[in-house]
Amino acid sequence: MLGRALGGGILDTYDRKKVVMLCLTIIVIGLIIFPFANSLEMFILVAVMLGMGWAFIYPILTIHVIESAGLERGPAMGTFTAIADLGSGLGPMVMGIVLEKTSYTIMFVCLIFTAVINLLYFYRAIAKKASLHNSHSGDRGGDQDTG
Repeated sequence: MLGRALGGGILDTYDRKKVVMLCLTIIVIGLIIFPFANSLEMFILVAVMLGMGWAFIYPILTIHVIESAGLERGPAMGTFTAIADLGSGLGPMVMGIVLEKTSYTIMFVCLIFTAVINLLYFYRAIAKKASLHNSHSGDRGGDQDTG
């Protein structure tokens, strides 16, 4: 909850794309560390990393959807939240099946793979969008870079 509350101030200060990349990177690192956590301190560290990564990324993506949707904000937000809810519901079920059929190691490898795919996809989307926007000026679109 704290991450979501602070997210707005961070977005006003830093470039959204950089914050999303940082959040996704923190999530990937947290998922990589998690299977090796063998103490309470390590579990707390991973929990903080994953919690902060997810807490900051959700409001950023919400703002991105709202700004990108134009006049179709309602349907866009409905689609965004439906997909987020679908992932929240199906993800644990799918990983439960993977765990039941294989092992924790394989399950974490699947989670890490999924997170890395998201990171690479977002990075590619940023690079593609940046090349399109280089010819335009004056479009804020979350491209402010003061930090």
